[in-house]
Amino acid sequence: MILSFQPLSRTGNLTEYVLLFCQALRREGLLVGIQEEIDSLRALEAVAITNYEQFKFALQTVLCSGKEDIPIFEDVFYQYFEKKDDTREMQKRKTKDGQSDPHSPHNKRKSGSNDEPMTKTKRKQGKNKEMSSSFSYGADQQNTSEGLGQAIQFMAAKANKQSQKPREAIIPESDLDKMEKAAYRFIKALKLRQSRRTSSIDGLLLHGRKTIRRSMHTGGVPIDLMFKGKKPEQAKIVLLGDGSRSMAPYTPRFLQFAYCLTAKHRYTETFLFSNSLTHVTSQLKTEERYLPALHMYEDTWGSGTCIGDSLNEFVKQYSHAYLTRNTIVLIMSDGLDTSEAGQMKEALQEIKKKTSLLLWFNPLLGTPGYQPELTRIREALPYIDIFAEAHRLDSYVQVSREINKQR
Repeated sequence: MILSFQPLSRTGNLTEYVLLFCQALRREGLLVGIQEEIDSLRALEAVAITNYEQFKFALQTVLCSGKEDIPIFEDVFYQYFEKKDDTREMQKRKTKDGQSDPHSPHNKRKSGSNDEPMTKTKRKQGKNKEMSSSFSYGADQQNTSEGLGQAIQFMAAKANKQSQKPREAIIPESDLDKMEKAAYRFIKALKLRQSRRTSSIDGLLLHGRKTIRRSMHTGGVPIDLMFKGKKPEQAKIVLLGDGSRSMAPYTPRFLQFAYCLTAKHRYTETFLFSNSLTHVTSQLKTEERYLPALHMYEDTWGSGTCIGDSLNEFVKQYSHAYLTRNTIVLIMSDGLDTSEAGQMKEALQEIKKKTSLLLWFNPLLGTPGYQPELTRIREALPYIDIFAEAHRLDSYVQVSREINKQR
């Protein structure tokens, strides 16, 4: 079944009409707020909106909290997206001022009203309910207006992203074997120290009982030895690479390093930024023999440099998932930031607070006469544990020695 969207002539905009549909569900008692409105628009992006089943199921998945909400959703969806004109049943639902009819069966279910005679007390309660309903409707209109603004802003940003020119980043094949060795040394240097109990003696303490129990699977031969104490934890690595025009000579080598780390260490996440941030880890993971090419838009690759804004975007969207006390963050950038003053400092302060080690690769450190204290990167210096150059392959080998000194 193909949706015709007959009612869109009233609004002229699918986004606005979906938000009006969400508002109608909220009036019927469903828990639909601003976030659900935005999520419903995001869900519609992932389906073919001309397909009836996909369109309806996408909205139902986001807007229904349980199976008891489905009959209400079905009724309102039918009125908004399948009927061409309002019927008497629709007119009951949508009164002249936009409020729901108190005699509708759904509102009876919510309020528990019945047809008992109106008493003086009930008239007073009804007046209070009417005032409360008016206030709630005003708040509802305000929330809808706010949700409409946020949703339209989201759709505009998405349209702007789609209108940008696609860019492709190539990972060089030269010296790949040397970079793999550098990545191996880097990972080895990041192994977390063992607990004080086991590191205070030569080697780990053998756990006899667990070793004997494990040997029962091998005929009593203790092939797998079990030890006391905590096992060394795997470090998590987060790479943030500057893809601006000024970094063009250095980013291919950084992408090669990121590719080698991703192949050798499962807990590696890579992000690239220019004017905005993009998560590219999935593009680096490949089982093919050839090196992958990364596909991005121009606001992430080969554009300006908004380091502070991009780092703040990372903190807001990804810090809860990737920043822990076992995380090592590596930033590759020349520090030529065009964001507002203080943005970089604010982001790095949050990153430093949540992680164990913060590294910054700056290719300009190898330039004679370069003084980072005279540039915008001076905001970052108090939070950086290791500040290293990265304009040649040897720089990636040298940083492992610096990490051993730090840890």
